[in-house]
Amino acid sequence: MLDLGFFSSFPQFTDAWVAISMWWQSLPFT
Repeated sequence: MLDLGFFSSFPQFTDAWVAISMWWQSLPFT
């Protein structure tokens, strides 16, 4: 079973993914 800590950390993971995606789109070679 997955631990509840995984679910509680999911919002922070999503925010990090959005930030990485925005950074990736700002790269000159994309």
